[in-house]
Amino acid sequence: MSFDIICTIGPSSVDYLPEMKDAGMTIGRLNMAHGDLNWHAKAARILRELDVPIMIDIPGIKTRPHEVISDNVAITRGIGLQASHFAFSFAHSADQIQKMKDRFRGISITPKIEDTLGMENLTEMTGVADSFILDRDDIISSIGRNRLLVTQATFLHLLYKSTAYIASGIMESMVDSPSPSQLEILDVQGLVRAGADGVVLTASTAIGKWPVTTVHMISALVNEE
Repeated sequence: MSFDIICTIGPSSVDYLPEMKDAGMTIGRLNMAHGDLNWHAKAARILRELDVPIMIDIPGIKTRPHEVISDNVAITRGIGLQASHFAFSFAHSADQIQKMKDRFRGISITPKIEDTLGMENLTEMTGVADSFILDRDDIISSIGRNRLLVTQATFLHLLYKSTAYIASGIMESMVDSPSPSQLEILDVQGLVRAGADGVVLTASTAIGKWPVTTVHMISALVNEE
């Protein structure tokens, strides 16, 4: 089974990238809003040496105080790091994505769906992008927690011909614990069975105490299905 394990690289994981690759990491994610250029360059160099593709986060319309770089700067830096995937936050329309692709020809944009407008225009965006990320934490603030499972199911159903990733809340108890909760195990198993093409690990690999173990656990669960 082809299932991507996208790992956010941070202080907890940058020194364990070979072990994470062996455990099943398929893409390394760098968030340009955190860390300096030298740190990103170090992480990207190691990922390239391991032949692990690099994903860069593009801020989009995010207004969090620490988001201080523009989309154009983030993409330019990502190209310099030889990134192959660019995750565009708060994607809202096909036109928005196409303009970015026209400006930076040859790059692969992965829209991140993080609010109701992104969900409403998801189908039209399949014409300009092949892969998508549903950020569960961000979209909850737009749709409410009680609508998350329905929204997630709709996301996966609409993207059955595309590549659909799920982000946020994946094995996050493993920030501090060497083993996940039963609910987290069921969550990953449910995503595999529902047709997700991969997951994006955030805190568990960026700042967690057990990044390699986390990747091992997800790989084992995927291989069981």
